[in-house]
Amino acid sequence: METKQATLTIVMALLAAPALSWAGTGEPDDQLWTELRVVAPLACNTTVTGISQLRLSETLSNPIFTALGADVNYRNDEWTVSLGYRHQDDGMGKELV
Repeated sequence: METKQATLTIVMALLAAPALSWAGTGEPDDQLWTELRVVAPLACNTTVTGISQLRLSETLSNPIFTALGADVNYRNDEWTVSLGYRHQDDGMGKELV
């Protein structure tokens, strides 16, 4: 019984360990990916969600990726209708849609 538990603990630790990330340079690269999501109610069935994302790299020029967006969500019984906008930039002057 203890062997199964020890094996399960080791497997879970290996699966939880972060994967080694490789930049476009082929070298190991520590990266930071952040996301901030803020939800604000407008009415009892309507919300606004603001989203921002930032990705930084240890070896590539920063920021690698940025994104800003907003969603307006309207809920009617079981259905939710959403209208949103996103602006994404890959950090190299190319805008992504």
